[in-house]
Amino acid sequence: MDNIDGTVRAHLEAGTKDKDGTTEDKERKAHNAILAATALSAGMGAVPFGINIAWFFAVSTGLIIYLGELYGYTYTKREAAALLKYLFKSCGWSWTAYAFGMKFMAEALKGAGIITMGGATPVGMALDAILAGSVTYAVGFTTVKYLEQDQHVSAAEVRLEFRARLEEGKDRVRELARQRGAELGIEVRSRYETAAGWLKRG
Repeated sequence: MDNIDGTVRAHLEAGTKDKDGTTEDKERKAHNAILAATALSAGMGAVPFGINIAWFFAVSTGLIIYLGELYGYTYTKREAAALLKYLFKSCGWSWTAYAFGMKFMAEALKGAGIITMGGATPVGMALDAILAGSVTYAVGFTTVKYLEQDQHVSAAEVRLEFRARLEEGKDRVRELARQRGAELGIEVRSRYETAAGWLKRG
């Protein structure tokens, strides 16, 4: 997992690197970090991992930790997972399960160490690229709102922000996919094949 976390961190830092020697403000860096994480979660990064629960969890919690640093907060992996749970819970379990898919929800929460549903999380569970990317996009922008308000955001505010950002995120992932074109198609197929292989071995 350390290797995955390190890869995520490197991509987030590269995505927010100052351009032409200018200093970007934290809002712009946060925006760029979210876009970088969205691409990673959807399998649009030069990384040797498939689109699966372990990868989704590493990207989303890594993003929360990174955004926290930008806004002056220090989160451990466990604390980032707890915030991820809070975001999901605030949206309502029934809506979240419907929007993400029950299997996705169960495995994501197990991966975060939040619930136990019998057995270990299947690391090789393949995820839909648009779903994984759009959820990470929503996690990122909702986390920014949470941090901008000094970690005092009501469940109702989280729910409105997250749901709106999830729909926005789906469009963003499709846009990124169009930009990457054939290159992305080959890359994503490769990652699905890797994830499918892990599932068979699991």
